[in-house]
Amino acid sequence: LQFLSDVELLAKLQIVGVGDGRQLPTVLAVGEHQEKLIAALELRKKHNESATMLDSLINHVLKKHVKVPQSVTAVDLFYKDVSFLPRTARWILDEEKNRLNSRMRPEEEVELIVTACSILQVMIGSALSHR
Repeated sequence: LQFLSDVELLAKLQIVGVGDGRQLPTVLAVGEHQEKLIAALELRKKHNESATMLDSLINHVLKKHVKVPQSVTAVDLFYKDVSFLPRTARWILDEEKNRLNSRMRPEEEVELIVTACSILQVMIGSALSHR
């Protein structure tokens, strides 16, 4: 944002169309994308700690919404396309709910809840810290 301001490009870009047909002031659209990138980076850093849940979630989500080319992994595609991130929180909660409805030991349920909350905290906390 600072770079765009410094080269006086931001002043020339008043309104930008976003993927879902909305129009936003450029500053808000760039800020929204910045939050998505930051959340994706932080989630990627956390991926190894929560790999089972995140891999399952990513595979499930991409099967429903995208054809994954053979040249990339589902995980790579997910992190490359940050447009998935706004829906990710809902998908995490749905995945958690589905797993909790299955037969699990109490220890597994607690671990699942802690993992889901931890993932959401990383995503939301990192995006908010850069506002």
